[in-house]
Amino acid sequence: MVETALIYAHGRGGEPVFGKSLLERNLELCARAGISRFFIACNGTPREAVEHALGPFRNRAEVVLLDSPDAASWRRCGLSDSAPCVALEGNLIFTGDQLARLIEQYGSGAQRVVRLASTGGDVSAGLAVGLLADLLDKPKLLGAAASLAGLLPFALDGRPDDPSEAERRIGITLRHETAWKDGFLAHHLDRRISWRIALVLARTRITPNQVTGANTALGLFAAALIAMAGYWPPLIGVLLLLISVTIDGVDGELARMKLAQSDFGGKLDAVTDTVVNFAMFVGVAIAAYKLGGPLYLKLFPLFMTGCILCAATAYWVAQTRAQDSLSLLEKLTSRDFVYAVIPFAILGRMDLLMWAAVIGSFVFPLLLWSLTFWRPRAT
Repeated sequence: MVETALIYAHGRGGEPVFGKSLLERNLELCARAGISRFFIACNGTPREAVEHALGPFRNRAEVVLLDSPDAASWRRCGLSDSAPCVALEGNLIFTGDQLARLIEQYGSGAQRVVRLASTGGDVSAGLAVGLLADLLDKPKLLGAAASLAGLLPFALDGRPDDPSEAERRIGITLRHETAWKDGFLAHHLDRRISWRIALVLARTRITPNQVTGANTALGLFAAALIAMAGYWPPLIGVLLLLISVTIDGVDGELARMKLAQSDFGGKLDAVTDTVVNFAMFVGVAIAAYKLGGPLYLKLFPLFMTGCILCAATAYWVAQTRAQDSLSLLEKLTSRDFVYAVIPFAILGRMDLLMWAAVIGSFVFPLLLWSLTFWRPRAT
């Protein structure tokens, strides 16, 4: 298990990246990867500047500042040559997923040292994992790790646009890291917009939970417009729902950019999505009733029964199937279905949409079960 980080400070550690200093951000990413000891070589940078860039990590016992990055300095701190370490060379910017993948690749035992090189800025910088002795010897033959999307890591090299370019690269890379669970339309349409909105908001004090709350209010307002029936209110409501679907990805992307992920935020997002989806179908049922009479109110309990079957099947997949099936589940349960509402709204036929929702609520669990049944079980 990798528990130690060797960080070579190169003068840009105090550069702000989404409201945190570069050094603080890197320490937090390392801590989330299970690293508990940090040895920072000032490497010519004044100690005061390095200490200021540590943020909340300042004065912690597990953070040790060294004047030089030579082997003797590391070893005087009690580091064994056989200690597995992460080495951060240069003013490097990366994501937590990249670090986790690098540690996992090293853990496979295929190479003594695995390195992820900078893709821009200071190209001599990089992120490496290996035994202390191997890292200090700087072997010529390294295991090269793949850079997701070819954008990160990125090392600041002194240009004025460095921080903004680094933030842009973070946004794009984070989008690619979560692409496995996006539906087709979410990936090709919504995410192209949402990550850019998140990038703008990440440079402000707006929090992910505030975005979640505002988007929930927008979704509920859209559902209320659909329930008004007629022609224009439901159509406007559906268009607002499409906006809500796009914004739905912003809170998560914003949280990852700001390193503000939390269990509460994830649960809040899931609960509010469910509330908005339920409100939308209630609005559809009311609009269908106003258009076609009492039959459509009687259809709603049937629809709810189908939803319970959907939830039970999704729970079974999540608990018993392998990762590829979980990816399929995420894609099938994405909010792409909102785009299918547009034709019904344009035609002014919420009654037909209600029939489609009832039928779909029973077809979906059968489809999900059949697509995942022959996939391998999770181990």
